[in-house]
Amino acid sequence: MVNGEISEKLTPGNNAACKRYYERNTLASRRRVLLHAVTRFGRVSKKTTLDECNVDIFEIIQAFRKYKQSCSGDISEKKLTKFQMLIGEML
Repeated sequence: MVNGEISEKLTPGNNAACKRYYERNTLASRRRVLLHAVTRFGRVSKKTTLDECNVDIFEIIQAFRKYKQSCSGDISEKKLTKFQMLIGEML
């Protein structure tokens, strides 16, 4: 307690605070997850998903370049084709 008031915490029992936090940070969180999936696994999402999360074409290209640099072996032809099609749709 601070001056007789209960401070608001993000605990499972405080549904209102958790809901506000989730509403404020959902888009940013999804955006980070999508970019991380491209960088780490080379996952190529659909254009509609990227548009919903406000991901720019330059960010996708940069993330895929990081994936190519970290990839020890060859990247499958299917993955490269999907990436090229996505970039073509975003242009």
